[in-house]
Amino acid sequence: MIHSIRHAHFVRRIRILTMALLLLVPSFSFAAKAPAPVGTGDSRIHIIPTLSAPSVKNGGTLTIQALVKAPAGVAKVEAEIEGLETVQLKPAPMNLGGAMPGNPVALFRADWKARGLKEQVYRISLRVTDKKGHTHIDRSLSFSDPAAGNSTVGSTNYPSAGMRREGNTICTYNESQINCGVIDPAGGYAYFATASSPSVIIKVRLSDFTRVASLTLNAYENNIMCAVIDQAGGYAYFGTNYGDPGVIVKIRLSDFTRVGALTLNAGETLLTSAVIDPAAGYAYFGTNWGSPGTIVKVRLSDFTRVGYIRLASGESSLKCAAIDPAGGYAYFGCYTSPGTIVRIALSTFTRTGAITLPESIPVSAAIDPAGDAAYFGTDTEPGSIVKIRLSTFSRIGAITAYSGENRITTAAVDPAAGFGYFATNNYPGHVIKVNLGSFTRESTLTLQTETLVKTGLIDPAAKFAYFGTCTTPAKVVKVGLSDFTRSATITLPTGENYFASSVIDPTRTYAYFGTGTEPGIVVKIRLSDFARVDALSLNAGEDWLASALIDPAGEYAYFGTYTAPGKIVKVRLSDFTRVAVLSTGVNSLVCAVMDPAGTYAYFGSEMSPGRIVKVRLSDFTVLDTLKLGTGLNSPKCAVIDSSRGYAYFGTNTSPGMVARIRLSDFLCDGILTLNSTESNLQSATIDPAGGYAYFAPYTYPNPTNIVKVRLYDFTITGEMPLSSEETAIASAGIDTAGGYAYFGTSLDPGMVLKVRLSDFTKAGALTLGSGEGNFRSPALIDAGRGCAYFAANSVPGRIVKIGIAYNTFVHANLIQMPEQGPVKDVRFYSHETRGNLRLAVYDNNSPRNLLWQSPSMAAMSGWNIVPVTGLTLPAGNYWLAWQADSTGDVPSYTSGLSGNGFYLSQPYGLFPTTIDPATAQATSNLWTEYLTYYGSQIWVNFNYFGVETGAPDTPFNTLDEGLSELTGGGTMHLGGTTPAGARITQPVRIEPYASGARIGR
Repeated sequence: MIHSIRHAHFVRRIRILTMALLLLVPSFSFAAKAPAPVGTGDSRIHIIPTLSAPSVKNGGTLTIQALVKAPAGVAKVEAEIEGLETVQLKPAPMNLGGAMPGNPVALFRADWKARGLKEQVYRISLRVTDKKGHTHIDRSLSFSDPAAGNSTVGSTNYPSAGMRREGNTICTYNESQINCGVIDPAGGYAYFATASSPSVIIKVRLSDFTRVASLTLNAYENNIMCAVIDQAGGYAYFGTNYGDPGVIVKIRLSDFTRVGALTLNAGETLLTSAVIDPAAGYAYFGTNWGSPGTIVKVRLSDFTRVGYIRLASGESSLKCAAIDPAGGYAYFGCYTSPGTIVRIALSTFTRTGAITLPESIPVSAAIDPAGDAAYFGTDTEPGSIVKIRLSTFSRIGAITAYSGENRITTAAVDPAAGFGYFATNNYPGHVIKVNLGSFTRESTLTLQTETLVKTGLIDPAAKFAYFGTCTTPAKVVKVGLSDFTRSATITLPTGENYFASSVIDPTRTYAYFGTGTEPGIVVKIRLSDFARVDALSLNAGEDWLASALIDPAGEYAYFGTYTAPGKIVKVRLSDFTRVAVLSTGVNSLVCAVMDPAGTYAYFGSEMSPGRIVKVRLSDFTVLDTLKLGTGLNSPKCAVIDSSRGYAYFGTNTSPGMVARIRLSDFLCDGILTLNSTESNLQSATIDPAGGYAYFAPYTYPNPTNIVKVRLYDFTITGEMPLSSEETAIASAGIDTAGGYAYFGTSLDPGMVLKVRLSDFTKAGALTLGSGEGNFRSPALIDAGRGCAYFAANSVPGRIVKIGIAYNTFVHANLIQMPEQGPVKDVRFYSHETRGNLRLAVYDNNSPRNLLWQSPSMAAMSGWNIVPVTGLTLPAGNYWLAWQADSTGDVPSYTSGLSGNGFYLSQPYGLFPTTIDPATAQATSNLWTEYLTYYGSQIWVNFNYFGVETGAPDTPFNTLDEGLSELTGGGTMHLGGTTPAGARITQPVRIEPYASGARIGR
């Protein structure tokens, strides 16, 4: 016999809720420390809403109930079901909590027959109006058909526009003031030229963003200010802005060698602009010397000067240029007042005309050959944008910027979209959007606006390093190693200053930082939430804790003092107490290392030359002292690699040096001298398994750089600066295919701002590190890899890599399964048909465990649906994750709450089997991704034999299996025949399917 069973549990629940509501105070105001009330309300109406089930299918019934308190009486209760219909709730029967005369509390309900549902999440807005016309809306209810996650389509207005600071390349001392660069995306490198004497060409590998080489040019090849690249031919050409005559240097890209230099004629000097026509085989260089100016033509095949043009009187200082090879002309802007644009015919290499502008000193240029126009920005206050029609070589008009929009030093156009973007070089910066078709100003975007590192330690497994600053108050900086970014900072209480030492316990639970105070203080930091939890003040005379160690068992920490003589203080960590002190006989113990077995410790003394003290920890005694060689003064930092049998000590000298100490005989067997600006090494950390050590110079007030040393061959393999603060736009690049422009500031610290072209809104801003500013050369965009590169006009120079897309990260959102159910599919909304996707489900444990992942699949615009088999999720919290390999606007974003999501740096590929929350960056990002499941509905077919999941196509075949999946109530669809009887002791609705069912004989 088939029947429906409705139990009294729902009635009992409503009665309990009714009693809870009756206990609420009449005014509905609550003391600040009182528990939050059930439901929602205001001073006149309070609502406790409930649903009969968390999910329903079309044809099923969903009961919506609202327990309402309204002293003025209830006039109307209605439930708006998102996107479907509005249902009127009526008073429930008296025996179920309906309204009683004079009672302000009543139960309202409606049975809604589900129809029009799609497999997604729906929200219900309960609107209650009292008899005085006051209305309160509760939006806490939701149900699904059945699904879990976010099914609301968002937008592509991503936070920070998906930008990530992935790192930077810091150059040596003479690699300064980068003014120009060229990029070879197909070859995988970018080349930056400095304004030094002589100039240096810096080669940066794009795939891993490393400075792989630098090439110092010959004497007098100075102050490179312009460059062009012939990618197909395999050469780059750099023009000098120094001496008379000017020189063009030719670099072969395949082996990065200087293969020649072309000295121009007398007077052809100060080369400040250049364009190239690779197909025809010529490059053109404009001078910034003399009046009139000169344009020199260079044949690329044999690298010879084949001609020049002396411009007309007054046409000088050629600061900008654009070329239209198909149209047959190049255009040079004269930095004069009034400004002049000179047109050069490429076929005959003749000056065919000039336009004298009402506007002065053009300094930027962009061209739209398809639109028959060129655009020049002026270096004036305010700036102007001048439009030139190419076909007639005439000035069409100009747009004068508003007051405060000064010096338009960057110009870029997006011909396909029909817009130009012009950035100002002032504070705050502005980006002016111009409609190219009508040449009208559409809108303007006004943009927005730690040091002295003395210690560092590393957690290789978690891929984080922690650095303490010698500032007041002190700060601890957390640095993610996977993407080499600063991820958090703690500012400590007053008095906990001048950090000079630090250690981390073996379980990675706590870190301990020693202060440079009198007496010294040890500060305890919990790493899970990056919080300060305690501090220990030492005895008088135990001052300036300049070094620190911790034993492998995590029982004791040892702090070396910056005193004469130096002392070592022993601290028991279990109760965080000081237990002993050892006087070493040498002064100023500023660095220390310990072997992994915890047998010996080595402390460096800041003397000239330096000393290394060897301490046996079992009886806490000094065994030996090593005096270093001449010049190896003041070792201020140290690391140890016992597997290879070495310790490394960095000196507080200029330049900095690293001494390698062989542990077997306690002797120095190698010295590494760093670059001239990498001096005064005062902090270091090591990743022995990874094979690298990191040394941070103390270069205040200049930016601090962390030097990466490869251990197996004891060589420098990279540098990186830490963050400080940066604004004023003077650099830009555009990715027309991706639909974004990127603007870098010329202040220090700098910022990179991402501007979406489709609606001209600032999609995000990324604050960069100390020294990562003063951008003046054009930004280089490698859209294929999803990266932008900004070169700093600084001493020393830096090149900053910015991730501009989501293709190198795993992203995830927290979802709640309201009930147990077999997962049917996972769905992801894409805004574009571009690239590939991977989807995954993780649990909410620590670490997060991978439960399921999809294969790679092509991303299609709209909903991407991936079937899932064999995955049943109990009620609870889970994480839906996704990856994309496209640089386009694929994911759909909505702003959520803090902790809604996380991201993890990882190249596109298989998902990690576990994710440690400590290594992931928490976000409020909410992505449009959800799963569907067979929830409060279970299918049982007594005649089925196969894989059983409770789904329609893989049902259970016994009643008990079905009931075990419906512990919270729901619907059981029965089919087939069983001779067994039935005993049901839980709430369940039974409905037939597959031609009905028979139970018993």
